[in-house]
Amino acid sequence: MNRSRSSFFVFAIASLLVTTLACRFHWEERENITLISAQYYLIDPSSLLDAIAHGEAEVFVPVDTRPETVPPSQPVTWSQADYLRIAGAVFEQVFGETLDGWYLNSMDFSSNCTEIDIGL
Repeated sequence: MNRSRSSFFVFAIASLLVTTLACRFHWEERENITLISAQYYLIDPSSLLDAIAHGEAEVFVPVDTRPETVPPSQPVTWSQADYLRIAGAVFEQVFGETLDGWYLNSMDFSSNCTEIDIGL
């Protein structure tokens, strides 16, 4: 019984060592993943839809800190179709491919309590 238990531990440690080394050697080959939810973008709400419609590139400017909220004096009256168009454009800019063949599973928008009266 002790011999089989010892054999199991040797096998487990050897497997762990091989797996660790294999991952280490392939670490440089890993794919870099961009997480959209971890990235903020600056936009111009008043011209964004026109810019997307005209195929302008780089309409979403990546920034490191959360941008200021659009002031209440500058309402944004986008429709559901507009939001989907914007989502497609940011996806295309970030990943370099279109949403053709993709279907929306969910979409999430949030705001801070102090921003609750902003927007329509």
